Amino acid sequence: FEAAVGVGIFKAVMTLVSVNLVENPKWGRRPLLIFGTSGMALSLAALAAVFAGGAETANQGAIIACVVAYVGCYQIGFGPITWLLLSEIFPL
Repeated sequence: FEAAVGVGIFKAVMTLVSVNLVENPKWGRRPLLIFGTSGMALSLAALAAVFAGGAETANQGAIIACVVAYVGCYQIGFGPITWLLLSEIFPL
């Protein structure tokens, strides 16, 4: 239960970061999507490297760090920005 609450709070914080940066002239949608996608790919590659030696020898801290990095990058990029773009493409 505590882990789910922690992940939910982390996702909310990262979404707020994305919402604040999406209208910033220095960042914008495209750089946030590129950063989020790159971070997701790197965190999955790191997770694959952690598991390369087998699940028995994998470091649990490294696994958690890779998953948290993936969730954070998703919440900066694809999470909120996809809904923003869809609302502009298909307005009500």
